[in-house]
Amino acid sequence: MTRKNPSRLRFRSVLPTVFAAALAAAVSLAPARPAQADALYEGDYGTTLKSLVAGPIGIVRGQTMRLNVRLPASARVASAEVRLILADGITGEVLATRTDSVPRGQGTFLDYEEVAFAVGQRHCIIGLVTAKGLTPVVGTLQSFETASGRTVTALPMSVVGGKGSTDNVIGLASGQTMRLNAWVSPAVRNTAVNLRLVLINGNDGRVLGSKGVALSPGTGGFLDVTADPPLEVGDRTCVVGIITSADGSRVPTGVSGVMQVYDTTSGVTLEATPIHPVTSFTPL
Repeated sequence: MTRKNPSRLRFRSVLPTVFAAALAAAVSLAPARPAQADALYEGDYGTTLKSLVAGPIGIVRGQTMRLNVRLPASARVASAEVRLILADGITGEVLATRTDSVPRGQGTFLDYEEVAFAVGQRHCIIGLVTAKGLTPVVGTLQSFETASGRTVTALPMSVVGGKGSTDNVIGLASGQTMRLNAWVSPAVRNTAVNLRLVLINGNDGRVLGSKGVALSPGTGGFLDVTADPPLEVGDRTCVVGIITSADGSRVPTGVSGVMQVYDTTSGVTLEATPIHPVTSFTPL
């Protein structure tokens, strides 16, 4: 992709920097840490920056989210004590949790069946796994049709705050919506993390959508765009998702994201891929 006449996008902090009292008042307005995030620290399985994470992935009524975890046969330990968590990818509410002892070469799983949402409504869910003693387990977050068992979407788990692609491209067709999700680990101790979510056309670099979000630890935000311009059947728009800080500062370790395509009418997720934040974004 060729960049022409780049101009750095600058964001200015809106917090007062002179008067201590004004600063304290501004900080008091930041989103409070949700009680659900504190629940992720229970016992010896508290979420840390070494935990595994995948998602959020959206599911709809009639689908189930499954979190699979395995202890590889090559592991040096005979078993691993693990904690599996499925939580709301926006509010941080814990939906299901399980602790288990997994023998070497075997695995376990945790399911959450979506029954509360109305038809067509999407519920974005994130999966977290912490092994006691930080034993190297592996995992996958997958959604499937509850009745047939047919897998719809699957994402491998990665270490919270780990490195990965920052420039994934996914095609978007007529009748589909692209969602960029950002999520802040409960292990991040900032009062709030100010992010900017951007979706751009992967061919010509045009900004299709941009949104600022202030997220407290354990919560997430998202940005949606539809095909641009409206497409004929069979045509596609290539879209790139970008997560960066709202003021140009370094994004804290523990922020992760996912790009997902879903059917605009049914809400069913069709494709998902993880992305990682970048320090800055320079539009064309």
